Amino acid sequence: MLVTDIKNVAPQAQDFYCNWARAYIELAKGNVAGTQNLYKKAFEARRFAGRYFELFIKQAFALAVYADSNPNTVRESIDPAKNSTSPLPKEAKKYWNYGYAVGIFDKSTEDTHLEYFNRFKNFYSVFSGDMFFEHGKKKVNAMTNFLNSMGIDVIKGDFETNVEKDYQRLCALTSQTINHRVRMFDSENQHKISPISLALYHASQFSDRRFIELLKDWLGLSDGKLKFDAIDVNIVSDAGVTPVSAAIVQYKLLRLKENLLDKKALQNMKDFKQIALKLIKMTSREYLNVESKKTFRHPLQEAIESYDIELVRAIIERGLDINGLTISADACSPVYYTLLRIKALQNPSRTIANMKTETSLSNMNWDKLNVPGMTTADKKNSELGTDTQEMFDKMSLYQIFGNPETYETQLKELKNVCLYLIGKTANQDEFILRNKFTNESWTSLYYAVETDDADICRKLIEKGANPNLYLPMANESSIPNTFLYRCIEFKAWKVLEMYLTEYADVAKVIEIHLSRLP
Repeated sequence: MLVTDIKNVAPQAQDFYCNWARAYIELAKGNVAGTQNLYKKAFEARRFAGRYFELFIKQAFALAVYADSNPNTVRESIDPAKNSTSPLPKEAKKYWNYGYAVGIFDKSTEDTHLEYFNRFKNFYSVFSGDMFFEHGKKKVNAMTNFLNSMGIDVIKGDFETNVEKDYQRLCALTSQTINHRVRMFDSENQHKISPISLALYHASQFSDRRFIELLKDWLGLSDGKLKFDAIDVNIVSDAGVTPVSAAIVQYKLLRLKENLLDKKALQNMKDFKQIALKLIKMTSREYLNVESKKTFRHPLQEAIESYDIELVRAIIERGLDINGLTISADACSPVYYTLLRIKALQNPSRTIANMKTETSLSNMNWDKLNVPGMTTADKKNSELGTDTQEMFDKMSLYQIFGNPETYETQLKELKNVCLYLIGKTANQDEFILRNKFTNESWTSLYYAVETDDADICRKLIEKGANPNLYLPMANESSIPNTFLYRCIEFKAWKVLEMYLTEYADVAKVIEIHLSRLP
């Protein structure tokens, strides 16, 4: 009936719409191969798609990735010294390249592997999980994939038994196998990671001291001698995560709720820090700057979020040069990122609200935003897009910033981290964050105003930050984007008093025509 109706309503476009409709029916039946063929036929008649083409190409791409018979070729290895090509299947690349050429997707083909990481989630962002017919095994597989797409790993067999199997596998490693990457639970749905990273994950998730003791034994933290002379701590996972980054993450997760931990958990936290510091010393310098490929996170970012200056200092003293370095998905300088964290912690609820509703305040790098199914139009037509808003809704304040009772300590320690990083930065004005939608710009000093922290702003000026630097404004009729005016706009009275008192010779009065005032 549906196909017949389409023929009657749009006879000239039936080659496109009829094949698209048939594809939906076949997919609902669980016939993925048949669905792919129908999408190919519809694509050949794409000139009739009109305003529905964007949705079609999103579905075609997601289907091609979902249907690939060898999804585990996502990233066989990520090495900072080597270039890698996208592992997308040929059919998916065809749809992606066409969508990119006409402006539907805004990432280059070099970054399309990011979509592949979200194989299931991408699929279920454009196809409903409940559209499949009750079809026995196919329905079960569809729901399993749907749960996986939501971040819920469906593991076959008894969970505790699988953890025990992983422990036995790790205990059985030898000098010849300690550097071979493994999969959690030996499951094909999991990324390949280093044995160290696997032990770290289990030690954190299950509070199992056996895994921690295993790690300490491997790294010589028990008796001062490495168990394996040739142990390689530079092994990078399929997702671009190094052991040192994994260790800092596990430490951070416990530190964010430190005041709630029992005696055993506190000991685990201390051990994770000890392991992280040992791994920093053993990690080659070039691997200290490896970012994850799904979230673009660096070890330094994880250390900053752990608000532990000892970890931050250890990474930099190991040889990481922060000059010109950007971290996080928002590609911020280390100083700027620390300021973001400080500002967010001063009012976490408002920060989350702004991230959801105000593009100009979100400081988000849209080019690196990796939300499955999101296109260029999705980003332009809403502040963060429906998918992203839902994503932030699911992120609780507790998950992002930890226990509220730790906020005061975090702010104090992050300030010390920020001052340390400023001292290690040669050019305070080298990094300028720009919002391409509002055309606003911020240096570290200009953004620091919003924290109203006189010590940080003083340190920035002492180290060369220019308070009279001209930066573009969102609107030529708005108040100028200068340090002095920002102090007034954000009611940063502590910073303003410091500036006018200690830097009176630097402060300049800028004449503004009344016609430019709002």
